Amino acid sequence: MHPLHALAEHHRVAVAYHDQEGRRWPASDADLVAVLAALGVPIAHPDHAEDALRAARWSWATDILEPVQVVWSDRTPQAAFRLHRGAAFGGFRLRVGADLEVSGRLEHTPATAETEVDGQPFVHLRVDLPRHPAVGYHPVDLTFNGLEARGWLVSAPAQTPEARRGWGLFAPTYALRSRDDWGIGTLRHLEHLNRMAQDRGASWVGTLPLLATFLDRPFDPSPYSPVSRRFWNELHLDLDALPEVQVDGPPRQALRDLRARAAQEAWQDRTHVDHRAIYPAVRAVLEACAEKCHTTPNLRDGLERWADSFPAVDAYARFRAHTERSNAVWHQWAGGRLPADAADSTPNGRLHRYAQFRLFEQMHALRAHSKANGAGLYLDLPLGVHPDGFDAWADQDCFVAGFSVGAPPDNLAPEGQDWGFRPFHPQRIREARYGPWIASIRHHCEVAKMLRIDHVMGLHRLFWVPFERGATAGTYVRLHEDELWATLSVEAARTGCALVGEDLGTVPPEVRERMGRHGVRRMYVAQFELRPDDNQPLRSIPDGAVVSLNTHDTPTFEGFWQHRDIADRRARGILDPASAARENDKRAHLLHCLIERLKREGRLGGDSSVEVFSALWLRLAEGPGTVNLVNLEDLWLEPEPQNVPGTQDAERNWCRRTRLSLEQVEDSPELRQFFDALSGPC
Repeated sequence: MHPLHALAEHHRVAVAYHDQEGRRWPASDADLVAVLAALGVPIAHPDHAEDALRAARWSWATDILEPVQVVWSDRTPQAAFRLHRGAAFGGFRLRVGADLEVSGRLEHTPATAETEVDGQPFVHLRVDLPRHPAVGYHPVDLTFNGLEARGWLVSAPAQTPEARRGWGLFAPTYALRSRDDWGIGTLRHLEHLNRMAQDRGASWVGTLPLLATFLDRPFDPSPYSPVSRRFWNELHLDLDALPEVQVDGPPRQALRDLRARAAQEAWQDRTHVDHRAIYPAVRAVLEACAEKCHTTPNLRDGLERWADSFPAVDAYARFRAHTERSNAVWHQWAGGRLPADAADSTPNGRLHRYAQFRLFEQMHALRAHSKANGAGLYLDLPLGVHPDGFDAWADQDCFVAGFSVGAPPDNLAPEGQDWGFRPFHPQRIREARYGPWIASIRHHCEVAKMLRIDHVMGLHRLFWVPFERGATAGTYVRLHEDELWATLSVEAARTGCALVGEDLGTVPPEVRERMGRHGVRRMYVAQFELRPDDNQPLRSIPDGAVVSLNTHDTPTFEGFWQHRDIADRRARGILDPASAARENDKRAHLLHCLIERLKREGRLGGDSSVEVFSALWLRLAEGPGTVNLVNLEDLWLEPEPQNVPGTQDAERNWCRRTRLSLEQVEDSPELRQFFDALSGPC
């Protein structure tokens, strides 16, 4: 093998990949060198590969304990280490955590493999542990011949928590409309939807990510580009429920002012959320509440107790406050460092600290209310974080500079996709013991009953896009998937949170094998499962899947019915007239096959979209899926999508409001009848 390719494989960098049509695309030498250099490998030219490979292999061989090891509950508990053959003699003691210990002699420990590096032999030793460590994370200490090595072990349950069978409603929280809103949906309205759904027999309520986003400078309201995956979005706070507004004073007056401005500017009547107008008005309320909380002893004591148990909030508050005060993102700060005079005690710092405290309370109250009624929240974990955000700043060493994550060219995006956020460094995130990743999973599992892992293939590999050359020049880089799956399983088990993986698109076989092994539910999106077959127009539903007609990145049912997504791709130049005509013909044939099958089954009399929607949903609900998730907007045949992938229109994507209010949905006899019918098979 060419030294450059061998070096790339050593560092888990793909030298080629296959697209969705099965075609092989090799990575150029220049791309491989660029990725390896970004990983910290000393290479600037392919000719440097041989020396760099020798150094990398020697470094690996002499690393006695891997930074992370995994023990699964369904396998023999073991710990491994690696030694030069000449040092593999004498007594050793290996400790895992505080109460597991194995001792013996190295020369009596069987070797599972042997590796030669530069003519030097290294043996791989593995010892059985007396029992499985408790589920969680444990330090590993190895002592031998007067030397000591340390590592970290993850003890993980092989199966993640199960999910109860049932149906649920899905809607973006910001989109929810109600009689008492001020132009945006909040946790009050999510709780309203939750209660309404439960009253009609639903077991789940799903929504888009609720994480903090940039809503001033920079401006990016996308829920999939969060400032942090560890903090909630203050714009979703139920302001009416805040303790500080319950009595007369500046907080209550600020809330009155917000409502007055909302009425004057008719925010409630708008078809889209005006983030730029609403956010400053909400901030004014939060500023008054934060001041009240910090100057009222009993309120301040509650905040301080919470902050003591959640220490990261102080750094987050300082980061957000300085970003706002300096009007500059952290890449523009001197050395990328937070100045010494940045304090969470500034007005802006107090605001963010206070907002997270109240969001924590309200999110946990929402979960408690759902659990008491036998239902649960279905939340969504984004794949990455905003490159200018808190996580990217706080954990700089764990991210790779010069590259973003995306997707290679395909039929929908011929130029590939650049999603704009940085990838984790595969080795440095291990050395950090997956701290940022674990914190983000824990943050969600503590309030969700089911968590959707966006682009679950990212647990295995990510497509790296070089900043200057675009997605046509990228390649895949593998992570340590066993360790990521293990930490995910631990966090889900601790809270009883079921998991679903977004496994749409090109999915390597090992991804679904892992999902099945650990009980992580697949997704079944009917739009993608249609076939031009009169007898079987829909592919079979996998057991335990989460079933839906669409997602936030696809057209709604009515938009699909009207071929609006095809028209949009034609308007954006992705399809030429001839290609668009072929796509329209294919779509019409798919829908024809579906309609004819539903008629033969006696489920359908006419062929209107509303009739087909109802018949199709009841058919899907009888299948083996665990969760049947109904898009709230499909109930009134909304034709417009919430997001159009590949477009960057922040004034149209991620901000469209529902056409009907929650009260209108609640009072509709037709929808009540549909819910009753759906509850039968589910």
